[in-house]
Amino acid sequence: MSEKNLFRKRPKSNSEAAVASSFRLWIAALLLLLGTIALPSSAEAALQACNQTEERVSVAIGYREDGEWVSEGWWVVPPGECKTVVGGELTLSHYYWRATAKNEDWEQSRFMFCTNREAFTIIGDTECQERGYSKAAFNEIKLSDGQADYTLTLENTRDAADAKQAELAVDAPGGAMNTTVPPADTGFPIGNRDARGTHGEPFTVTGILSKCELDGSSYACDLIGNGFRYVASPVHPTPFRLLEALEVHAFENPNTRMTWIGDMVFYEGTHAEVVLRQVKVENPGPFAELRDQLQGFWQSQTDSESQLLITGAEMTFFSEGLPMASSFFEIEKQKPDVCPGPVGVSGRYLIARDFGSPADEEPSCYDVVSVTGNTLTLFPVGAMRDLEFVRSD
Repeated sequence: MSEKNLFRKRPKSNSEAAVASSFRLWIAALLLLLGTIALPSSAEAALQACNQTEERVSVAIGYREDGEWVSEGWWVVPPGECKTVVGGELTLSHYYWRATAKNEDWEQSRFMFCTNREAFTIIGDTECQERGYSKAAFNEIKLSDGQADYTLTLENTRDAADAKQAELAVDAPGGAMNTTVPPADTGFPIGNRDARGTHGEPFTVTGILSKCELDGSSYACDLIGNGFRYVASPVHPTPFRLLEALEVHAFENPNTRMTWIGDMVFYEGTHAEVVLRQVKVENPGPFAELRDQLQGFWQSQTDSESQLLITGAEMTFFSEGLPMASSFFEIEKQKPDVCPGPVGVSGRYLIARDFGSPADEEPSCYDVVSVTGNTLTLFPVGAMRDLEFVRSD
């Protein structure tokens, strides 16, 4: 027999073929069973983040576990896809999220967690900077009783025209490249020309221009909104020409409601340092007249040593001529849940937060009982009696 014939395959008998066929069927059934066990059902409960934008989005979450605040990130979600950020049935009533993308700008609430530029799991929400982290604002997710899953849908925040504008590159003074210039139809000089996100996280906020004051040889301007005091100065740097224009505007038009657009450089408590790229005046809002009426120096009618000074969106209590407590305030028409005590009757509440206080510290709340040209009555929500003042400018 030749060598070729020695290695020729022998045809299988009918019984051998039947055994081989049965073995293959058994292997296929086993693999199907293992696949069913290993792969989770698409309907499994979870917290998912779904990206409906045209960009890659990075998502971080926060939650409370074993008495500690925990923050985790980042999950990168490609356009049109979803990713599970918390697997299994959701057992907590509250979760918190933050999302970032190159050309998207989701408004963030005032729930602060520690974050990092790289992937992170951080225990605790205090002393972030001391531990080498950043502190950033997250939004809240409230689950109803028995709710075991949730889908966070991230949609476009900018229209096509704005997105196109952000792609236009120009040369800035000093030779900087790849910068973008915001539209210049707001009545104010163009702010910082660096590309969006160069100095921090992009932000947009609407609030009250409280004041601009001399800071060294330049101006620093405050915008009060969303539970924060936003401060712009040349240090970070907002161009001097824009700050000077804001200072003139604040002097001639106190308590202007406006929108600031730029980069968030630094968060700490209720204080935020920002770089401005664009500002624009908004409609006055429902409390413009009340804000004007509140301005001035008020003398207590029950304590000759107590006074109240209200300038812009800031208030300071004095005792014996010395400042005792300074805060910034916003006006709301409904009593927030964080304010103790019964609902008042005026539908006008001053929600005051101390300068430098932690972001989660409960504010002081005042029901504006009445205000005229010469008298002011505030009721500290949860207290026993009114605070009555007479104007003493």
